[in-house]
Amino acid sequence: MNAKKLAIIFMILMMLSVPITFAKDGDYTVPSVIKDITVEKDGSTVITEKIVYDIEGSVNGVFRDIPITGNQSVRNISVQTPGYYHKLDIERNTTDVKMKVWLYTDEAKTQKTNNAKVEVTYKYTITKGFKIYNDIAELQYMT
Repeated sequence: MNAKKLAIIFMILMMLSVPITFAKDGDYTVPSVIKDITVEKDGSTVITEKIVYDIEGSVNGVFRDIPITGNQSVRNISVQTPGYYHKLDIERNTTDVKMKVWLYTDEAKTQKTNNAKVEVTYKYTITKGFKIYNDIAELQYMT
C-alpha cells in the first residue's frame, strides 16, 4: 500500500473513533417534591410522590429511579400528569426500578413538552418496605 492510501485509511479510522455528540434540546430541574408514605399491615409501603419538574427547552420526558434492596419489589405503579399527556416506560432490575415518563402536550402524543412546570404524581407500593423488630421498626426506603 502506498502512503496516500494509508493516510486516507488512517483519517477514516480517526473520524470513526471520535465520539458523536448530539445537540441538547432541553433540561429540567426538580424544585419541589412532596412524599406521602403509608405503612401497610403486611410491612409494605404505599408511596405517593408529587414531583414538580421545571422544564427548560424541549424534553421528551422525565426520569424517576426507585432503589430497592434485598428481596424488595415495586408494584402497583401508576403515574398522573395533570394538564399533560404521558406514556410510562418501566425497566426493572435487581437494584432499582427505572421509570421514564414521556410527556406530551397533545392527545396524539406527538408534541414534546416545552418550557413548562409539570407536576408528575407517582404512586407505587414497595414490598417489604418496613421491617418490624421487637423494640423498633425500620423504614426500608431510599429516595
